[in-house]
Amino acid sequence: MKEQELALVRKVGDVAFQNEMTYGGCAQAVVGAFREVLGEDVVNEGVFKSASGLCGGCANTGNVCGAVSGGVLVLSLFVGRDLDTWESGSNFPSYDLGQRLMNRFKESFWSINCRDVQERLMGRYFNTNYEDELQGFMDAGGHTEHCPKVTRAAAEKVMEILLEEGLVDDAGRV
Repeated sequence: MKEQELALVRKVGDVAFQNEMTYGGCAQAVVGAFREVLGEDVVNEGVFKSASGLCGGCANTGNVCGAVSGGVLVLSLFVGRDLDTWESGSNFPSYDLGQRLMNRFKESFWSINCRDVQERLMGRYFNTNYEDELQGFMDAGGHTEHCPKVTRAAAEKVMEILLEEGLVDDAGRV
């Protein structure tokens, strides 16, 4: 990877890390990082808003990690079906890129599920729908260490894929 590409990967990762630490919401932290780095014409407010329900393992259920889901959402912005291909029954190139992201994420975090990632990083899963569990999550460094690290990794992996596929250039132009 060229130096300028590496700088772009690090930049989106740093923004995602800071978003998670500041605002929480792993999926929006990733999507918001791409909005900041690539521009609001690429990631509009509707896309950003739609990521809010993906946080905490999809609707805060501990299932598929929101950082991964947000990453798949970003990848789909580039290669997902539009209305024309939807009507024609075209294939789904977003599957290939999404699966590549999930496989890379699993290499780093063993699983794509929030509950498993929490268990691996924090020693247990916290059901943050309950106040005492939320407090335990916070005390264990959920929003200050672990989830920011996960969102950074997911955002960086998404940018690497976008660069590999030539969907973004090394200056962050689409």
